[in-house]
Amino acid sequence: MSDNEYKTIHQRILEVLADGEPHHRDELLKCLGDELADFSALNNHLFRLRKELEDTGEAIVCELRRRQICYRQVKLLNAKPAKG
Repeated sequence: MSDNEYKTIHQRILEVLADGEPHHRDELLKCLGDELADFSALNNHLFRLRKELEDTGEAIVCELRRRQICYRQVKLLNAKPAKG
């Protein structure tokens, strides 16, 4: 998968998470654009996104809601100052 494909997928995931509400992993799986993609592929993208967001003061957290795994984008209170 090329860097542009990763960026496109990451942008779609971030657009879904931008509202700060919890989103079920099935909803995020649709962002991958591949009917055969599984949760390990989604986890790979979330791992990369978390790394990208480290220096922005934001994070993607996993939470259990009504016995379902959900993800939410949050702003961190103890964020490191932006590197510049």
